[in-house]
Amino acid sequence: MMALDFINADTGFVTGGYSSVYMHKTIDGGLTWNKIASESFSNIKFVNDSSGYGLRVNYRFFRTNAVGSSWTMVFESYGHDLNTFTAWDNNTVYLIGDNRNCYKSNDGGTTWENMELEYDDYEYIKFRNKN
Repeated sequence: MMALDFINADTGFVTGGYSSVYMHKTIDGGLTWNKIASESFSNIKFVNDSSGYGLRVNYRFFRTNAVGSSWTMVFESYGHDLNTFTAWDNNTVYLIGDNRNCYKSNDGGTTWENMELEYDDYEYIKFRNKN
C-alpha cells in the first residue's frame, strides 16, 4: 500500500502495488474493497466521492473526476521533485517540492501559479484554509 484516503467514515480509497498496481475503493468503512483502476500513486486525496488527485513518481500530478477509474495528468515537473500536495476542493490545489517550488491552481489543475518559497526543499505542506 502506497497511499490511503477516506472522505468520510465509509468511503475510502487505497493505491499501491509493485508488480501489479491497483486502486481500490470501499463504501463500508474498509470491510470490503473493490478494484476501480490499475493505478498507483505515492499520495492521493479525494475531495468528494468522485473527484480526486494523485501524485506519481515525484514529478507527475493527476486528477480524476471519474471515481478514480480514469486519470488525467494535469502537471509535470522536470528536474524538481514534487514531494506532496494538498487539495481543498475541485478547484484549489497546492503542490510543494524541492528548489523552493510551490505551485497553486485555482481551476483544478488547468493552470498553475509558481509561488516560489523562501527556503530550498519542502517535504510536507498543510494549510488551515484554502487561501
